[in-house]
Amino acid sequence: MISKMGDKSVIRIVSFGGGKGQARVAEAVRDIPGVQLSVIVPDTDNTGSTGGLRENYRKARGYLGDYTRCAKALTSNPKIAELLDYRFPEFGNHSLRNLTLLAAEELFGRKEGGELFHYLLRLRENGKPEGEEHCVLPATIQKAKLRVNTVGGEVEDDEVIEGLGSNPLFKPELHEIVSVKLIPLERGPVVKAYRPALNAIRKADYIVICPGSLITSISAALLPEGIKGAIMSSGAKVVLFLNLMTCTGETSGYSATRFVEWVEDMIGRECDFIVHNTQPISEETTRRYAKEEKVVVTSGEFPKNGHRLIGAPLAETTPEGILYHCSSEIRKVLTKIIAV
Repeated sequence: MISKMGDKSVIRIVSFGGGKGQARVAEAVRDIPGVQLSVIVPDTDNTGSTGGLRENYRKARGYLGDYTRCAKALTSNPKIAELLDYRFPEFGNHSLRNLTLLAAEELFGRKEGGELFHYLLRLRENGKPEGEEHCVLPATIQKAKLRVNTVGGEVEDDEVIEGLGSNPLFKPELHEIVSVKLIPLERGPVVKAYRPALNAIRKADYIVICPGSLITSISAALLPEGIKGAIMSSGAKVVLFLNLMTCTGETSGYSATRFVEWVEDMIGRECDFIVHNTQPISEETTRRYAKEEKVVVTSGEFPKNGHRLIGAPLAETTPEGILYHCSSEIRKVLTKIIAV
């Protein structure tokens, strides 16, 4: 399965997700020797800077923020990363990276604009041989929106779905999400996967499901037609990184087992490795998240179905008390898995 470039083996990894969790995985994989990473991001975000740009620019896409955040994580030049993260308060607080990708796609089209953005971040000149360069790909290039079915009815759009838990009328027993789908806003009755993303899956040795929002990031990236089939027919090993906390409104009351079951239903096969956190989370941090009705995800009792459970000290807390997955620990886990 491992691809050959001349006389050198290249391990190809494809990752799915969005937001900061996907970027943490990208940062972790970036400098692993002999590894090529293809990051696949969803195209349904309509919040924050991405949402603002979509409102004002017809060609702005829902993958802007996740795409540029992950591309920034893949650059080895910290000054370029810092520059592209600069925001313009007088222009809607949009980041330079979002504006740059938007401009590149407006001028040169989606494919060439994306390639130019990769060159600007020097992803094509990071010391890796040709064919080993990392890349970021949208899961689809069709405009679409998310629609979820809850116990009590349907809900649409990222912003509304993400806001479920903050609604004072929210009740887990009434608003539990039971299914999710993509609704096309253009070109045909279904949302089809971007062909380069499908090609990356077919060539992959490992598929990583990143930590992040289960519905608006992970599911949204996996839903385009063709992705599930490509993963099912792939010989790649699947690695799932469990979230550290539940997300109010999306995964309220979820156990680790429930996370695994949802993902495996989305990809149509079992995960080969399930990575969970073993790093204790302080009571202060736990209390802070409890105010938002978010609780720690524990490994729990997994069904005896051949899963390989891997524990690692993944939790990292910022001075502000915000939890993240530690990129250096993610790197250690993936390096060990690849070496098996």
